[in-house]
Amino acid sequence: VLFRSMCFPEATSTVVPIAVESAVSAQPLSATERQEGARHRAEVALAAVPEARFGVGLEGGVEHIGDRWFECGWMYVVERGTGRVGVGSSARFEMSQKIMKKILEEKKELAEIMDELTGKTDVRSGLG
Repeated sequence: VLFRSMCFPEATSTVVPIAVESAVSAQPLSATERQEGARHRAEVALAAVPEARFGVGLEGGVEHIGDRWFECGWMYVVERGTGRVGVGSSARFEMSQKIMKKILEEKKELAEIMDELTGKTDVRSGLG
């Protein structure tokens, strides 16, 4: 996928999507676990595309803060050659008790629950 930056319109980048298995549980339940998963995905993606300058990895999941559960995603960007790493996260939003019950008691993944609720397939790969 060819990408042109709004900040640097003269520059172009090619984005090569790579399917990378996560190194963490199917439904990460902590920020630490999601960060480990995102970093792993970035490193494996970079290794899979020898001409790539950067590897990008994403990992989403839920996290218990106080007496509430929140969804949040993490992103790692690893630069080839220097090994420099950039880290970012999405905004958190509170999860409903109904959804968390399915995650915690029925051991379902959030993506599976979202597919059920929306009637769509593979929501995680599109809208998230």
